[in-house]
Amino acid sequence: MDGRGRRVVQGRAVACPPPRVLPTPMGFWRPRSHCPAWLKRFSTHPSCLTSLREVADLPNPTSLDQILFKDIATLSERRIWLDRKIINWIAELSEGDLDFVLSYHNTKGIPANKRFSSLILHFFNHQTHHRGQVSTLLSQAGVDIGVADLLAQIPEGNHV
Repeated sequence: MDGRGRRVVQGRAVACPPPRVLPTPMGFWRPRSHCPAWLKRFSTHPSCLTSLREVADLPNPTSLDQILFKDIATLSERRIWLDRKIINWIAELSEGDLDFVLSYHNTKGIPANKRFSSLILHFFNHQTHHRGQVSTLLSQAGVDIGVADLLAQIPEGNHV
């Protein structure tokens, strides 16, 4: 932190989100980033028992500050594995699966019953939120992250 309470990133003082955002990609495997917790909840859906079995069997972190991977190579390998699980899981879902009401408990133990399609939307949208936090930090540190707007990546109608 500099003298005005700003975090110093790559030698530059920047206003930024709370410190827990800074380790995000490593933080992906911390309980605060929610991805493994949500996938474990999703694994209780009758159509997901097989596709998410390996994710459901992952150990639960023992604390909010536990770092499960000490280097980027191991994290990257696990991230590729998890991305493949997510892609396969989504590919196996049917339209009927989306209407299911999933019963689960949040991290505070409060029960909830929500439509599966809405939970999946939340799951992907929340990851976008964290990516936005990281892109903000990188931009504040002077890193050119390129075009991050999805609209720029969508081809024109005549090129589809």
